Amino acid sequence: MDTTYPESIGWRPKQAAGARTCPRCGATMMEVDRVVEGGYLYIWYECCESGCDEQWLAKTAVCDA
Repeated sequence: MDTTYPESIGWRPKQAAGARTCPRCGATMMEVDRVVEGGYLYIWYECCESGCDEQWLAKTAVCDA
């Protein structure tokens, strides 16, 4: 019997913090803003390559230690 697993459509490989690369052109993405809201840290990235307007929003749970 074969077992199948659903694939996530929005899945992207995780990258090391500070090492984001643009999914469109492969250039480095720079952090331009961050905010903590509702127990989550949101970090906004923009591509550094001239002519590329790709953006990325990363959401991470904040630990209350």
